[in-house]
Amino acid sequence: MTFLEYANGKLPVITMDFDHNLKFETGDPNLDTLKQFKELQNDYDIYIVTTRKKTPESVKEVSDFVKEHSLRIKDVIFTNGQMKLNTILKLESIMHFDDDEDEIEEIEDYNKKNNTSIKTVYTFNKEKWNEYFKSIYDDD
Repeated sequence: MTFLEYANGKLPVITMDFDHNLKFETGDPNLDTLKQFKELQNDYDIYIVTTRKKTPESVKEVSDFVKEHSLRIKDVIFTNGQMKLNTILKLESIMHFDDDEDEIEEIEDYNKKNNTSIKTVYTFNKEKWNEYFKSIYDDD
């Protein structure tokens, strides 16, 4: 982003994954990431970028979550199972939050090969994953 773009009101872009990054599979919000989101939302344009397929159900779930937690987002982008790097590049994101090691690795590899500096924030929470899988197996 150039100084002129910033001076004219264009905010830098940050992208965030949805599943497990903002909302755990248990249905609980990821309070750590939500706290960071709320600290950033007034100074950045934030896009939710998810590999989910865009269905009426997934749009409703993400939309309801955004409303429930009063998140100021620019848009939600569904990549329909595709890796997120191309979307992140199109949006000119300067930072991406994700719990998926493959997504983080692809961005970091791109940074190395192209001398760029998209910051990555790895948000994996092992305790919540364990809680989620325990709930699945306890139901049997």
